[in-house]
Amino acid sequence: IESNLEECARLERIIDSLLFLARAENPQLQIERSPVDVAEELACVSEFFEAPAQEAGSGLLLECTGPVTAPLNRALFQRAVGNLVANALAHTPAGGTITLRVRADGNQVAVEVADTGSGIPADEIPHLCERFYRADRSRTPASGGVGLGLAIVKSIAELHQGGIDIRSEVG
Repeated sequence: IESNLEECARLERIIDSLLFLARAENPQLQIERSPVDVAEELACVSEFFEAPAQEAGSGLLLECTGPVTAPLNRALFQRAVGNLVANALAHTPAGGTITLRVRADGNQVAVEVADTGSGIPADEIPHLCERFYRADRSRTPASGGVGLGLAIVKSIAELHQGGIDIRSEVG
């Protein structure tokens, strides 16, 4: 019964993710936004992932040089950054580091999640935000998700009139 409950919870998360992506494609979708201190929200996400990072043997650093305010949907922003940190944790070996940064340039705000993981081959990068795409084919849905995390991040960024830029080097 416990195994069935775990599987049901996993399926519920997949369905929730697919429904979110379907709703995000609606051009009439408007999200409520309010001024949010991005550095403060990154600190909250960092605090949430502190224990899993320690368990994985990875360091989690936050680099923010003061308050940066942007009009965001707080819950969606936390979900996007959380997906990026969870992804970085999954691909960063023990002893590695994950860094969260924010910088403002005029009306533009950039949030960066960087890690010292193994890297992604250049030919994989254009596909990373596609639904169900996983660069690491050795990971199964049971061991590492179904390939929706970065598609969700991209959708959330676009709902905020932003985008996603992925850069990586193997090694």
